[in-house]
Amino acid sequence: MTNKNVRLLVALGLLVSAPGISFAGAGHDHAMPATTESKEGAQGEDVHSHDRNSQEFLVDLKKAVAAATIAIDSGMLDRLHDITEDITHAASHVAEKAPAQSKTRVTGAAKNIESLANMLHKQADAGDVAKVQSTLKKLQAMVVVLESQLK
Repeated sequence: MTNKNVRLLVALGLLVSAPGISFAGAGHDHAMPATTESKEGAQGEDVHSHDRNSQEFLVDLKKAVAAATIAIDSGMLDRLHDITEDITHAASHVAEKAPAQSKTRVTGAAKNIESLANMLHKQADAGDVAKVQSTLKKLQAMVVVLESQLK
């Protein structure tokens, strides 16, 4: 087994075990309203619970970006719809729960992440692989910026 195949298998294993990551089913429709159902993680906890801190939401954000990376690397752009929703949800809560001394900077970075996630979603819907890959790199960099602002 090649090194690339091993990395893909490990990444897919992480994706499957990541709580809060969901993919659209075959009947997915963009015209459908967003669901208000709770998503449950591996231990049954509600991963959309709002009683967590900014660091816990940052973990959710990083898992969602990792899931987006795997989906893009695997050529499964159709899976980005729900993943980008998870990214925007986590980013908004990181900003909401940020410490007072860094709230302004974190909120700015979170809004940039939300904008990039929305752009990624639209580009994936259009099937523009080159733009999707470019936007993913920007998104990954912005998550690093956001994380540094929380410290």
